[in-house]
Parts: sequence; C-alpha cells; structure tokens
Amino acid sequence: MPRDDASAQGAPLPVLIRGDEGGPLSRQLVGVSLKRLCDFLYRASSLRYTRASGLSDFEWRVLAWVCEVPGPSLGELAAHLHRGVAQTSRTVKRLVGMRLLQSRGRGGGPGVVITPTPLGCTVYEPLTRLAMEADRDLLAGIGEAELEALRRSIDLLTGNALVMLAREQRLSQAQSTGKPEAAGVRRSRGARSQPAQ
Repeated sequence: MPRDDASAQGAPLPVLIRGDEGGPLSRQLVGVSLKRLCDFLYRASSLRYTRASGLSDFEWRVLAWVCEVPGPSLGELAAHLHRGVAQTSRTVKRLVGMRLLQSRGRGGGPGVVITPTPLGCTVYEPLTRLAMEADRDLLAGIGEAELEALRRSIDLLTGNALVMLAREQRLSQAQSTGKPEAAGVRRSRGARSQPAQ
C-alpha cells in the first residue's frame, strides 16, 4: 500500500492545510493525484531552497531555471514559471543587480537573452545537491525495478500530456480566430446541456 504521510517513514507529520487530504477526484483520477503530489513537492521546495539560497521563492526559481536552461527570453521564462512578464522582469532585474544573472540584447532581433553569471552558477550549485537529496527522499522505498517502471510510465504520461496540450492549443487558436472547429465544439457542448424534451 502506498505511504501517504511522513509518519510512515518515521518522520514527523507535516503541517497541512484544509483540503490537503484531497477530494473524491484525487482518489479517482490519476491526473488529480499527480497534481496533489506536485503541490506537496512545490511547497517543500519553497521552504528548502528559499532557506538554502537566501533568495525569495520566486527569485531562486528564476535563477534555477536560467542556470538549468540558459538563454531564455523574458517571455519564455515567464511562461515556464507561470508568472506574468512584468513580475518576471522585475525579478530578473533584481537578480541582475545582485550579479547572479545577466541580460543582453538578442542578436538580430527584439528582446533579451538571460544567462547566469559565474556567481549565479556558484549560488545555484548547492541547490542542485539539495535537489538530488530531495529526489532520494521522494523515491525512498521504491526498488530498482519499480523505479524503471515508473520512469517508463512518466515518459508515456508525458507523451500523452503533450498530445493533450497540442489539442487544447489548436482548439484555443481556432476559437480566437473564429474557425468552425471551435464553434462546432461549443455547439456540441451546448446541445448536450439542453434538457430532454
């Protein structure tokens, strides 16, 4: 049976908030269960890396992303971190002022490219060690065969999620341009919502 709390590992219980136990869908749908898992990981990361880096939660996330995947534009960085461009821009400017990041014009086009400085890489390096420790904690109790099966499942789920993303992007684009595909979806949904006569 999967362990659902820290006490199963002999660790103290976490301080939870209302709703952490999940609702009916979290016990029925894999996607909702994964989102609940990611929420716990996100909250643990916020505490761990903020404490270790001395940066704010969003500052270390920006630094970590740029160090891991150097050279994003401001818009790309904001999209990956699910924040607004204005907030991301302010945070990048603070990190540039701290000499952790550098921002330069994109050659031959508009916008900027954001890269880490040597000091930024130095600050990021201990965070990678913490990430490896956190991964070991997360996988505690999972054997090699189970881990390999898990990796295969994650690859499969990621592929399925990309198909879903492509479909939703296509429908969103069709809706914004008023193409029949989106209109047909709206009509079919409306037809299903009509009460039986």
